[in-house]
Amino acid sequence: MLFRSNKSLGFDKHLSGLMGGALQTWFFLASFIPWLLIDRIGRRPLLLSMISLMACIMAIQAALIFQVQNNTSSAHKAGEAAAAMLFIFEGAFTIGFQATVWVYPSEILPLRLRQRGSSVSTASNWICNFLIVQITP
Repeated sequence: MLFRSNKSLGFDKHLSGLMGGALQTWFFLASFIPWLLIDRIGRRPLLLSMISLMACIMAIQAALIFQVQNNTSSAHKAGEAAAAMLFIFEGAFTIGFQATVWVYPSEILPLRLRQRGSSVSTASNWICNFLIVQITP
């Protein structure tokens, strides 16, 4: 993910590059958290709670970026808050979604369909990721 905060949040290129590196480092570190939570909390509650958190964060993010793009009086602080929201979103995604989508499909299917179901879910995941990367700006 290229962190384009220099255009959308008003940060200089150096700070934007540092933020991108920090965001990817946080993504890596947060990927270890589900190892502790996925069996204690359960796959479904973890998935649903983090998806709900991600939706709320995106709504907040939209409001913050609106302030930055319209250069309101609180645009600078909104930009900083929007950058923080990226870290929270990335953590929620990594903790609740990234790990769960690989284990949940095979566990909810009957034993006779597990292999095919895992294949279809993995293929769907990669095809959708490819489409998102190719279609979205």
